[in-house]
Amino acid sequence: MYHMTSAGLAAGVPLALLMGAPVTTIADLAFAVMIPLHSHIGMRSVIVDYVWDSDKQRAAILLLGAFTVLTSGALVRLSLADVGLTQGIKGLWVKQNRIEV
Repeated sequence: MYHMTSAGLAAGVPLALLMGAPVTTIADLAFAVMIPLHSHIGMRSVIVDYVWDSDKQRAAILLLGAFTVLTSGALVRLSLADVGLTQGIKGLWVKQNRIEV
């Protein structure tokens, strides 16, 4: 699953940046699942490798799960109620008009 999310993000992000409105909303919702899932799988591997105490490991994995759910929820909200992840990234490269005082 980790490698599938890697491939999906590697192919999907550039395509979403080139596409228009209906496609970017679908892509943003897919990214809202893939990005946190990819991060969760990778960080879970780090926790399992480096946290040896079983109680601390269990607590760290539960905390990671909570952050994964919160991150996914925030990205879904950004996609549905705001500009969306793709438009937000595109906005980083758009020149903003300066307000003269």
